[in-house]
Amino acid sequence: MKTNFQTLLIGLLMTAFGCKSQHYTSDNLPTQQLVFGDGGGFTGASTEYILLENGQIFKRYSLDNSMLEMGTVKKRQAKEMIKKVQALRLENMDIKQPGNLYYFLRYKNGDQEHQIIWGGESYQIDEKIATFYKDLTAMIKEVSAPKK
Repeated sequence: MKTNFQTLLIGLLMTAFGCKSQHYTSDNLPTQQLVFGDGGGFTGASTEYILLENGQIFKRYSLDNSMLEMGTVKKRQAKEMIKKVQALRLENMDIKQPGNLYYFLRYKNGDQEHQIIWGGESYQIDEKIATFYKDLTAMIKEVSAPKK
């Protein structure tokens, strides 16, 4: 009986104090970020999404420089996306092929930052990158969809 009580107490203490992820604000973002989005067109505006390792997602719109927290995804899903972008090894790519409409993918970790931009009509992006970008945008649609 004593062991069950101790296990329960430790579990409650871990939940209350140790296992909760830090909550960030738009003014206080961590140094590790997966940033992606699109822009161009008539207005030249861009929309970028910032995915954090704890699952928080922020949205920045360039015309008014507004940033808001959209919501969260599961921490496991966020970490998986960050591992995938690391596996793409953006630091080894030099892709600067914007078009009238363009898409971008940027990974920031500390002082390191690597970005690729594509969308030009004559440029075909690698299928791995295109699929990863589609997965990211699908994740955003899930977060922004109304809850049932």
